[in-house]
Amino acid sequence: MTRAKHDTTDIDWYLSSIGFGCNPAAMKRAHLREYLSLHALSDEALLAKGMRREMIAERVYSKVLTMAHPAQP
Repeated sequence: MTRAKHDTTDIDWYLSSIGFGCNPAAMKRAHLREYLSLHALSDEALLAKGMRREMIAERVYSKVLTMAHPAQP
């Protein structure tokens, strides 16, 4: 499957899969630069960071969600 240069469908899928009352549109826009920066890296550079391309959306947005909704003690 060939993806457009700025296809962010994986972000939409990730945010909808966690769907617990957050505003995904605002969250998506706020962190799109980090997502696109990682997505622009080669597969080898991503592996050096310990991730695969299909992990980018989860890596960027799960970190954000953890900060926004910290676990209760």
